This record gives sequence, C-alpha cells and structure tokens, in this order.
Amino acid sequence: MLMFGFFKNRRRQELLSAATPDDFLKTIHQNVAVFQLLSATEQQRLLEITKIIAAERPFYGVSNFPITDEIIVTISAQAALLVLNADGYYFDRVGAILVHEKGPTVRMVHPLGGAELVEEGVGISGQHLEQGEIRLAWEHVLAGGRDPHDGFNVVLHEFAHHLDWLDGEYDGVPPLTNRDDRPHWLDVLDDDCSQIRADLSAGHDTLLPDHAADSPIELFAYATEAFFELPHELSAEHPELFDCLLSFYVTDPRAWFRPGCDP
Repeated sequence: MLMFGFFKNRRRQELLSAATPDDFLKTIHQNVAVFQLLSATEQQRLLEITKIIAAERPFYGVSNFPITDEIIVTISAQAALLVLNADGYYFDRVGAILVHEKGPTVRMVHPLGGAELVEEGVGISGQHLEQGEIRLAWEHVLAGGRDPHDGFNVVLHEFAHHLDWLDGEYDGVPPLTNRDDRPHWLDVLDDDCSQIRADLSAGHDTLLPDHAADSPIELFAYATEAFFELPHELSAEHPELFDCLLSFYVTDPRAWFRPGCDP
C-alpha cells in the first residue's frame, strides 16, 4: 500500500509541475466565474486541485453524450472549491462522474406518514448515487458555474452530498476533525430545518430553497451552495449553520463578494 501511495504522489507531483495549458485556463475563466474573485494564492491552489481531479476521476457521458476537456475541467474546478483548503482529499472515493447533456428524469419516492408518494419521470439537475458515483446535467453545470452569486450550483450540491457520505453516516454531517462537534452540528441542522419549515408555513420568503427543509442531508447540500455563493446572506440568516460550514470547509467566501453588489 505504501508503494501505491508513493507512485500516486509522484504522479501528482509530475502533474502539478507541468505547465497549465491555455485551453485549461480559458475554460475555467469562461465557465467557473468565481475563479476571478479568488486571491492569487487561492487561484493557484484551485488550479492544482482541478488538475488532480481532472486527471484521476473517471468521467462518462450518458446516452452517447461526448465527454470533452471542457466538461472535465469545468466540473473539476467547481468541485475543487469544496476542498480548496482540505488536507489532500481530491474526491478519491468518487467512483465515476456521469454526465448527461440535459437534466435526466428519475423515479422519486417520498415518505408520507406511514405511506410513500411515488413520482415517475421527475427531472433533476444532479444526483449522488449509493456507491459514491455522481450524476450531473451539463446544462445545469454550465449555468451554475457561470453565475457565481445566484445561490445555485449543482456541482457544489452533489459533491457536498459525497462529503456527507464519506464517514458512512449519511445525515448532513460530513467527517469532522473533532467528532465531539457532531452533536452541535446535528442540533444546528435540526433547528434550521425547523426554522425553514416554520417560515414556509407562515408564507415567508426563505434564503434556502424549500427542499432544504426536507432533511438535514438536503440542508447541508443546499447550505453549501449558499455558503460559497451567498456567504453574507447565509451568515446573516443562518449564523450557526454558517459557522459550522466555515469550520469544515476552512474557507471564507465572504472575502470574494462585497455585500449587496454583483461580482
């Protein structure tokens, strides 16, 4: 195992030492608009992570949709935001990234008291599958990446589900450095789910989409989108939740945006 780790690290070092192709940078500037808002140090780090994800993760087109370098780099760069300051995790446990040209349709099962509500042909923009694979619709990937401040980004959402899944407890709490923090996370997620449900019942507008109140799992994913795209708003409306995410992602996107101004 140590020998395999040595070769992986050597391959990564060689990959990072190679010059970044012009097309690689052009794609990021065009399709990952938040890149221009990062500090020079963050930009360099994001490029390094993007290179590794793009080189190591398998991408497959669904229904004969051709996978291009643009698709690979765009998805990899958006996912890289989540691990911008992580210690060496490059989504190694993502088994495959399945890309549809447009949003696929799936069969959805919703718990309803003691019964279940089944919906057929529900359109989705993305999905995290049971074995760690991630399904994405390219049209939604592009829309989310090109607008860094609308609060919607399917790559951030589905890769956040993957991070939640990593510790084997799919509950809205990702692997934490200090497991003693889990009870606090669970309390915050439960409280904020209840708050959103109460606001929706009262007819109030909410920062996070309705489905964020479905479960702590969905709240974590939707809050991650807002954390990276609407950080000032999330901090104001869900301060404890924002602080939990800040401690996990070890990145503060508030530095990327001026409150009340478009990027």
